[in-house]
Parts: sequence; structure tokens; C-alpha cells
Amino acid sequence: MKKFIAAGLALVMLFMAGCSSIQGPSVSEEVKYDGQCALGVSKGDCNLKGFSQWKVQYKSKIYYFKDAASKDQFLGDLNALIQRADKSWEHHIEARH
Repeated sequence: MKKFIAAGLALVMLFMAGCSSIQGPSVSEEVKYDGQCALGVSKGDCNLKGFSQWKVQYKSKIYYFKDAASKDQFLGDLNALIQRADKSWEHHIEARH
């Protein structure tokens, strides 16, 4: 009986360890652009939804993308596109208020 309890407990612990990998960003990580596609934001489209399967963490910030091609393109000129996206997002936020 103890073996069954130990085996059950081990399975529960494995399940919990697996779930920890699908948690959202930690408190110290900032999701940029409300989860919109970072490449889209850099091009002025601040309403293009990003998805977590194509996210990138860079300097404690999380960037989401609509697809793998957008992610790859963004990574190709990362710093310039981040600057462009930050300016575009700032204008977007100002226009909403």
C-alpha cells in the first residue's frame, strides 16, 4: 500500500513540475505591447494579436508575435525594431486617451 501511495505522490509531483513550465511571466518580466505582435507594433499595427508559442524574452521583457516568420524578422534587427515598436506603442497609447 505504501508503494502505491509513494507512486501516486511521485506522479502528482511530476505533473506539478510540468505545469510550472506553462505559467505566465514572472513578476520581474514585463510583457510588452499588451501581448500584441511586436513586429506589427513596429510597423504601426498595434492591434495585431501575438501568441505565446512565438514569444521571445529579451532583457527581462517578453515580446509576442503572430507567427514564427514575424518573430524571425523581428530578431533579425532586434534593437532597431524595439525602438520603432516602443515609439509606435507610445503613440497608440496616447491616441487612446
